[in-house]
Amino acid sequence: MWAGHPDTKTFPFGISSTYHTFQSGDPKYKHLQYKTFVGNGRFVVNENPRSITVESRISEVIPSNAQD
Repeated sequence: MWAGHPDTKTFPFGISSTYHTFQSGDPKYKHLQYKTFVGNGRFVVNENPRSITVESRISEVIPSNAQD
């Protein structure tokens, strides 16, 4: 992909998996420090001009409850 081969195609979501944490000095965002986030990403190969875009989806992990 990085070598610029002309037959390189877009990679599907799931090519990378991530775990995210946040730190904030602003009280408005402090609650994010106590949550768990996961994500996955992909590489999109664009034409004219040929370039690569990185896309990422990040989701909050929510625990199940006794009613699930």
